[in-house]
Amino acid sequence: MKPFKTLDEQLAILEARGLVFSDKENAKKKLSFYGYYEIINGYKDFLLEKKQKITDHQEECFIENSTSDHIFSLFMMDKTITSSVIDATCDVEMYVRAAISYVVSKNIGEQQINYLNRRHYQSGKKNKNGQGYKVDQLITKFKKIIYDDIEPMKHYRGYHGNVPPWIMLKGTTFGNLANFYKLQKSENKKEVIAMILGIPKEIVDEGITNMFTDIIFLCHSYRNRAAHGGRMYNYRSAKAVIRYSENFHPRANITQAEYRKGKGISCLGTLFHALTWMDNKVALARLQAGVSVALDQHLKVYPEDYDLVLSESNINPKFLQLSR
Repeated sequence: MKPFKTLDEQLAILEARGLVFSDKENAKKKLSFYGYYEIINGYKDFLLEKKQKITDHQEECFIENSTSDHIFSLFMMDKTITSSVIDATCDVEMYVRAAISYVVSKNIGEQQINYLNRRHYQSGKKNKNGQGYKVDQLITKFKKIIYDDIEPMKHYRGYHGNVPPWIMLKGTTFGNLANFYKLQKSENKKEVIAMILGIPKEIVDEGITNMFTDIIFLCHSYRNRAAHGGRMYNYRSAKAVIRYSENFHPRANITQAEYRKGKGISCLGTLFHALTWMDNKVALARLQAGVSVALDQHLKVYPEDYDLVLSESNINPKFLQLSR
């Protein structure tokens, strides 16, 4: 474990490795605001000398004339991208919540005694403790939400004697929603998909269902990443991936060969393509606007980063509105 270093010691280490500071006091303020790990460890890779392999016993070296301002610009670029991912995935969460609320209320019922009955849903995987299934765990969560001592749950319990799905689901997380969607039986699942994608229910087949499921869990993965920190521009989700799809990938101009090389699986560019499927284009517009502003501000000062940023994120330039 590396020992604690003061701000002055942190700057001295970076200077010894070749990083140039235009204003040391300002650099120290930024490190105190956000932390060495968040700024330096998160974004130094662009500027490190790559001629020799760095081992545990060798010091990293920055490319000649690399500046702390450049690293901080990358950091701020990524923070803006992260904000746009949160905005976009919040919209997706709203679409999913509205569609599930509608379909469950219409086809199962708005009364708790009906929509909390596990027989209306698939069981899902068995719980890790061996007691019950995913549906039991989720229904237990829903009951806790219903009987929570907060509004509007308290109002509906007291004045109506029932908390309908469209109110109860306001208390769920995106993860709860994604799993609730996954546990819907086939016909209800198709109806949810049709509402969100804006397509006839009759054409929702297994391929579209699998693709949509992957899209929702990819959005959830990006939402979690954005909420808990970490680089966003080159993020790859390990668990939430888009399986190769004859619907998704040809439309994104991604061949099977390109897919096998890692394109169109879970990168930021894949999230862009995923949002094009939504009938409501607000989420896509939010992501486009935020990422475009982030890249434009950084590339105006450091245009040499253009190819590297786009290749790391796998964003198709057609999605971006850059001044260059």
